[in-house]
Amino acid sequence: MNTKFESDLKSLEFKTIKKDKSLSLTHKSPIPKHLLPNPFSKADVFQQIVGAFIGASPLFLEMGLAEFIIALPLINILVLFLLSFWLSTVILFHTNYHLFKRELVLGIPVRVLSIFLITFTVTLSFIILLGYASLGFQNVLKLLFFVMGFSMLGAATADVVK
Repeated sequence: MNTKFESDLKSLEFKTIKKDKSLSLTHKSPIPKHLLPNPFSKADVFQQIVGAFIGASPLFLEMGLAEFIIALPLINILVLFLLSFWLSTVILFHTNYHLFKRELVLGIPVRVLSIFLITFTVTLSFIILLGYASLGFQNVLKLLFFVMGFSMLGAATADVVK
């Protein structure tokens, strides 16, 4: 049994829905650019390179520090490297300082992959240019991973700060 009250209620619901649709169509406004996610660009690569140099260069200034790094067990250096890698991703994606677009290559965020490749290249360049390459494979590997950890932190921080 359809009462007047029920028919009035259905009519009111229809009018409300119709009114809401018309409001939503007329009040769309574009999102300001500074609130949109930042895509990965050439400028980000240069910032990462500068940050990698800033993070790596102080560690090669003292030969005693290289001897200290070489004396450390490889497992300790790998743990420090993994911790630095994790902190770099936290700096990039979880500090909410900037909203980055999550672009992936092989399931890895482009920014993380870029930072890893840049810090590897910068650190290996320092090792070769400063003559540490003659220390043997395991010692070069220790230097590489230890310095890369700090270099990644520098690169991630430089990438975030704009």
